[in-house]
Amino acid sequence: MDFVTRDAFEAGLDYFENISLMKYNNLAAWITILYQFWEQQVRLFLYKEIKQCYEIDFKEFCAKGIKEIKEVFKLHNVDIETLSSWSKINELRLLCNTVKHGDGGSAQDLRTIAPDFFQHISLPDSDILDLYKTTLNDEVLNIHDDLISLYGDNLGNFWDELPERMYSEEM
Repeated sequence: MDFVTRDAFEAGLDYFENISLMKYNNLAAWITILYQFWEQQVRLFLYKEIKQCYEIDFKEFCAKGIKEIKEVFKLHNVDIETLSSWSKINELRLLCNTVKHGDGGSAQDLRTIAPDFFQHISLPDSDILDLYKTTLNDEVLNIHDDLISLYGDNLGNFWDELPERMYSEEM
């Protein structure tokens, strides 16, 4: 292979790798936004419902995320972790946090419940995320376009599973 051919090949390979990484990052961002949108939607729903009876400040209401959201639902006799949609919502939450933060607690939890997201390498008990530590600088997660529909449908099912009326004896 002559120098010109090699340079053209390398330029083409660089272009392909950059486009591939851009597509991967775009998909990862949409998956992350899907979860963040749902969490904000649920928070606003709960706020509006409770605001009808009590004076509350939105800035402080469920500001710590899903942990507080689950507590508010439990106060209204709904344990969202028992809904059939919860396992995929939790998986999406962990995937979102893994995309945002790289290797850490959420990634470890995601490895336990959905190990197929992680591209394995020949080292024992290791995957590409272990090697690179981040999720956006390199393609380290096995994500695909179908996840948007899968998770989107599941988030819609969440709303269908909620009881029509939720009450609290404590508020």
